[in-house]
Formats: sequence, C-alpha cells, structure tokens
Amino acid sequence: MRELDCYFVAKVMKRVIRILLGGAVLLFVASLATCHFGVDHAIRQQYPNGVPRGQDTDWIGVEWIMRGLILMLIAIAAVVIAFCLRLFQRYKRRRAT
Repeated sequence: MRELDCYFVAKVMKRVIRILLGGAVLLFVASLATCHFGVDHAIRQQYPNGVPRGQDTDWIGVEWIMRGLILMLIAIAAVVIAFCLRLFQRYKRRRAT
C-alpha cells in the first residue's frame, strides 16, 4: 500500500514540476513581451505622432518595465520551486531504495 502511495505521489509531483516549468516559460515570454510592447504603447500614448527629437523619454514606460520584471521574478520563483521539488523527489527515491 505504501509503495502504491509513493508511486502516485511521484507521478503527481512529476506533473506539478512540468506545469511549473511550462508556466515559467510562459511567464518569461510574457515578461519580455510586456517590457517591449508596453514601452512602445506608453510612447505612442504620450506622443501619438512619434517621439519628438531631442525630447527626454527616459522614464516613459517604466511602469511597464516594472510589470515585466515582476512577471520575470514570478517565473524565476516557479523554476526554483520546480528545482526544489525535483531534488526532493530524487531524495525520496534514493531513500526508498
């Protein structure tokens, strides 16, 4: 009975690791897209006819970059959690044999 429970736990943990890594990849892509297209959107919203030459546009779109960085941090956290689960799974497997 205990071996059967360990088998199902291992199978579920493997699925959770895959979901976490897949979600991390999606969050990473969303982070890059948010940083890139968010800044473009903010510039177009500020200057509908294009950016005037000689204007200071350094801080335009910073909020979009911060949103992208938050998504990136969540993606990194998901990868770290998946890695820890994988290590825990290996430890359990070695301990069982």
